[in-house]
Amino acid sequence: MPKLSLCLPGREQNNNDKEILTEGSGEYVPGVFTKSEDLQLEPGDRIEFERTLYEHWGLCSGKDPEANEPLVIHCVRVPYLGKLGSFLQGKCIIKEETLSAAAEGRKARVNNSRDTTHKVRTTMEIVKDAKKCLGEVWPFSIKGKNCEYYVNKWRYGKGFSDQVTCWTIFLVLVGFLIAFITGFILGLCLVK
Repeated sequence: MPKLSLCLPGREQNNNDKEILTEGSGEYVPGVFTKSEDLQLEPGDRIEFERTLYEHWGLCSGKDPEANEPLVIHCVRVPYLGKLGSFLQGKCIIKEETLSAAAEGRKARVNNSRDTTHKVRTTMEIVKDAKKCLGEVWPFSIKGKNCEYYVNKWRYGKGFSDQVTCWTIFLVLVGFLIAFITGFILGLCLVK
C-alpha cells in the first residue's frame, strides 16, 4: 500500500512540515504551526490557530481575490459582561475574514486529523453550509459548542470538540495542583 500524503503542494520537501497518513498505521500527523501566510490551504480545510490555553479553529472557505489571501469562516466571541463564569460560555457570531485577520498575528496549521475517523463531506457541501451561517449568532461554550465544534460540524456533518477533553484534563490537573500546594503549605504550618 503506497504512502498517502495529505499535505498540500509546496510542502513535500520538508518532512517536519508535512501532514501524512503513514502506511498502514492509520495515524494522521498534522503539520507544525507556522506563520499563517505560509499555509497552503484548500477550501474546506480545518485551520488550527495556536493560542495559549486553547486552540482556535476556522475553516478555509476559498480565496479573497482582492486581498489575494485565503478566507476563513470562524466563530468570534460576542463580548458579554454578565455573571461569573461567562468567559466559559456565551454567544459567538459566525464571520468570514481573511486568514491574516483570523490569525491575529499567531501561527496556524492545516489540521484535518479527523479525516481518518470521520467521513469528509464534499468541498461544495462544507463551504455552502458554512457560508449559510455567516452573520448568525450561536451559543458558545468552551466546554462544548466552541469554534472546533462548529468547524467539525461543517466539515464532517457532526459537531464535536476534542478541546472538551483537554479542558477537563487541564482543570482536573490544576485542581490537584492547588490541593497539593494547599496541603503542603498547611503541613508546613502544622509542623511549626
